[in-house]
Order: sequence, then C-alpha cells, then structure tokens
Amino acid sequence: MSGADQIRPAALIEICSGDYSATVAPQIGGSLASFRYKGSHLLRPLPDGASDAEAAAMFPMVPFANRIHGNRFDWRGQSHRIAPNIVGEPYALHGAGWQSAWEVVQQTTDSVSIEANASIGPYQFQAGQTFRIDASGLSASLTVTNRAPLALPYGLGFHPWFRRTAGTQVKFDAAVVWDEAELGLAGSPAKVFGPFDCSSWSALPATMRNHCYEGWARSFAVSIPEIDSILNARVEGPANYLMLYADPSLDSFCLEPQTHLSGAFGIMSQIALHGLTELAPGECLAIGLHLSCETLSGRDSEPR
Repeated sequence: MSGADQIRPAALIEICSGDYSATVAPQIGGSLASFRYKGSHLLRPLPDGASDAEAAAMFPMVPFANRIHGNRFDWRGQSHRIAPNIVGEPYALHGAGWQSAWEVVQQTTDSVSIEANASIGPYQFQAGQTFRIDASGLSASLTVTNRAPLALPYGLGFHPWFRRTAGTQVKFDAAVVWDEAELGLAGSPAKVFGPFDCSSWSALPATMRNHCYEGWARSFAVSIPEIDSILNARVEGPANYLMLYADPSLDSFCLEPQTHLSGAFGIMSQIALHGLTELAPGECLAIGLHLSCETLSGRDSEPR
C-alpha cells in the first residue's frame, strides 16, 4: 500500500515501520489492540475474539478519566448527573470514548486516524486519535472537542496495560502521591515517600496499588527482562497526573497518564480544578503519548 491507501472498514488495522508494529481496533472503543517490537508484545495484547476495550492493550479515556464520585457534579450553578456505565461499578468510569465505535478518517501503512462522536451525561463531544509508527516507536494523540451547548470541565487520559512478569520494574519521578479512598478515588496528598517512590528502578508492589501521582516528570520506563526490553514512555500536553494500578493477581498493570486527578469532580471548584479543563462549546483539549523500546542488555546501567 502507498501513503494514499484507501480507507478500509477493517475490524483491526495493522500499522508498521521497521522493527515496530501495532494493531488498532477502531470499533472496539478506539483501542490499541497490540504494540510490538521485533515481534515481542510490549503491552498486553487484546485476546482473539475479544470485543471489549477493557481487554485491549490501551484505550482512550474521554471526556474524563477514572471515576466521578456520586455520579454527579456541580458546574457554574448547574447540577449534572452521569449514570454508571459498567455493570457492577457504582460510579461512571473513564468516559464514553472507550465504549464507542470509532470511524477511520485516514489510513496509511504506518498511521491511522480515527474519530468518534459520543455523549455521556451532559457531555456531547467529538474525539480524535492518531496512531503513527516510525523508526522511533509509536506516537498516539488524543483530542476532544466540546460539542455540547454549554461549557463543561473536561479531561483526557491514556489507559495502557503493560505486561507484568516476575522481573518487571518501573521507573518515574513524581513529587506527590494521593492515597486511595473509596472505590479508586483519590484521598489525600502527601510528598512521595518510601514504597511509593519509583524514582529509581522499582519492583511492582506485592500488594494492591491504585494511587494517583502528581507533579511527575511526564516520562516513565518499564523493564521487562524476560524479553530483554525496556519500554520508554513520554507524554506531551497537560497530562500532569499519573495513575499506577497494580493488582498482584493480574499478569498486567497500568501506568495511566491523564490530565486530572482521579475523582477530581468530587473536590473541584472554580478555583481549584485539579487538572480538569473547562471547554466552551467548540473548544479543544489534546494530549500525546510516545512509546519506544530499547534493549535491556545494551544499557550501561540496567535495572537491578
């Protein structure tokens, strides 16, 4: 195929360049089904036959990330309600983008752009994603445009699932960690300390971890020695928060770059938005994520 390839309504779309390849699933919540380097999966792949974005390698969080406490919020004198969107989950979770079918708007051998028009509660929005692969890795962009007739607080995030092996380690710098309150909502903040400090290579915790970090360096790394790889991530745009979700019973875990605090809707005000961004009708918000891989054995300083 050439750069002007015809768009085909495939359920799964393959893009590749050099040693990198990826599969995009527009109709499964606009998700990334897989990301590979030299044939090895760097993210947890979408199982064959799966049709739920929750099982994907990565999915978009739009027009908000994580949970809305009480399924309601007040904004500029109006009260808004959002119904729970997952069976068994009491709070609305991760917005509507990951539960929507996206349409392909542009496609080449090494990139694909997709788009969705969706709504949830008071939100009416248009979301867009572009996945592009080149010699440096995978670049993903996520945008949202407010199509509702009123201004509302918006948020965005990427929800990747990384492989968890016996030797997996993570590394990222952050200034503040919020403890976990009820059902995954952020509780109170504290300066990063002890077991929550991942500024040097750190094994994943042996107990449940579901904490939001603030003031992070907008880059992190994941070491997977079983495939001799380090996955490096770099974020662009106002993604000032990072969620670490690590359940020791699972063979995958999450590091989720997002624009706002988990549960920000329950504590926000006109003065302190905790990362939420008010968008007037027609205004946009955007973030980006770049993923690349290097050989673990080729580094001067390896994780211990």
